Amino acid sequence: MNKALLVAPVLALATTAASGTVLFENMPADGTTGGSLGIGGTANVVQIANDFEVSGVKSSLKSTSFWTIGTVPATQVFDYFVWRDVSGAPGPLVASGTGANVVVTDVGATPAQGFQRWDADLADPVALIPDVRYWFGIQFAQAQATGTFGWRYSSSTFGNMPVGRLNGTGPLIAFPTDMAFQLNGEVPVAPTALLMLAGLGGLFGSRITRQRLGNIGDQ
Repeated sequence: MNKALLVAPVLALATTAASGTVLFENMPADGTTGGSLGIGGTANVVQIANDFEVSGVKSSLKSTSFWTIGTVPATQVFDYFVWRDVSGAPGPLVASGTGANVVVTDVGATPAQGFQRWDADLADPVALIPDVRYWFGIQFAQAQATGTFGWRYSSSTFGNMPVGRLNGTGPLIAFPTDMAFQLNGEVPVAPTALLMLAGLGGLFGSRITRQRLGNIGDQ
């Protein structure tokens, strides 16, 4: 086997991003009180947003997970929104779309109503600037015909309290408890890691060259 061929895969790995990285999480979901904010009650839907930020590195937001409680809507379609923060509230809209490849999983029955985990891809990646405050929001496409349905509270807190508005319009209403959600995406490989791998590749390549020259001299 030609050992020189091993150098190329090492360098190729250095240029790939770390797929599926957790960029931000507000966890765990509150599994004891059953607390939630209604986002798909009868007659109306509520748009709810929670703030977040990613520290240190520029990243690409690609998917989300969030937790709900109650009767899951018959149509499991929701819209998402990403806003820049302005004075502790959602400001200019950065991105919006409809969740794709939605998977809903029952994850427990404590309290008795039970609750669910939603996993979904964003329609398009969203570039995030490091150490900049954003807001992530969801709104379901239709109201419930019967029953109640809500976004679960989180047992942890970050930044400002979540806000909401009826049917995505009207004044913002502040809520007292953060929501349970997670944001996933890609973080580029750090430049120092690229240089280290490139250096290792060059060292390995020069070592192979010396070995070949030695073999030629022995012939």
